[in-house]
Amino acid sequence: MQPAIRERRGRVFKLMGDGLLAEFPSVVDAAAAAIAIQTEANERSTAEPEPRRIQLRIGINLGDVVVDGSDLHGDGVNLAARLQEVAEAGGVAVSASTYDHLRGKANIDFADAGQRQLKNIAEPVSVRLWHSAAKLAASENVIESRSSQPGIAVLPFQDLSADRDAEFFADGM
Repeated sequence: MQPAIRERRGRVFKLMGDGLLAEFPSVVDAAAAAIAIQTEANERSTAEPEPRRIQLRIGINLGDVVVDGSDLHGDGVNLAARLQEVAEAGGVAVSASTYDHLRGKANIDFADAGQRQLKNIAEPVSVRLWHSAAKLAASENVIESRSSQPGIAVLPFQDLSADRDAEFFADGM
């Protein structure tokens, strides 16, 4: 990961357990690094059996940070950390502000994932998701091969209110 980050003028400023935080002088560079990292990681993981695959999730946010020596803090860092939690394995999640800056500057397709309530973030965040071409192609082939058969999808409802009765209703749905 670090060579892809350095090639795009990034700097790893924190390593923690199974994660890292990096900063970039440009959101375009950050997105290019993320896509390069995910593309290579996804290609490498397909050669491994399912239980041994290592899949990464990356979150990118464009926002203010507070410099504390060699460390960075603040809402911009917190939101990026929360975005990675909603990214699918092998994918990238970006905030609306990030996507707005990337549009027209980077040839990267992000799907609109709507508004998400993220942990410790007061307001819902508009999220865009990127998936590797290999994952998209595989899912398109599955859809095409089954299109003549009836199907059903079961999706959980998430109750965003404080009303316990509404939570019971959402669980029942």
